[in-house]
Amino acid sequence: MEPLRETIYQDEDIHVLCDHLYDIGKVALHLDIVPGAWSVGKYKKYRGIFDNKVIPFLKGHNYREVHAAPLENDIKAQKLIKMFGLYQYGQNMGLVLMKKEI
Repeated sequence: MEPLRETIYQDEDIHVLCDHLYDIGKVALHLDIVPGAWSVGKYKKYRGIFDNKVIPFLKGHNYREVHAAPLENDIKAQKLIKMFGLYQYGQNMGLVLMKKEI
């Protein structure tokens, strides 16, 4: 079964999407942040979106963990994902596999 991509949240700075991976019962998170829309103040905004929009959305779909897979050479993306509480649990085909239990 093909994954279903769904928008969780979107504004002028950020677009948060998820892929429902029905065949394995998991969800993958995608963050698209507009270039130049990153700062400590924006992080606080994004953290609020994650805690108050993304996590309740995922829990409402009965997910208990969220996954992300940034490129292994994209250190900035890995650091950003870690700031949201995801941790690395492996690597595969040039990707860093990260997750968080919710």
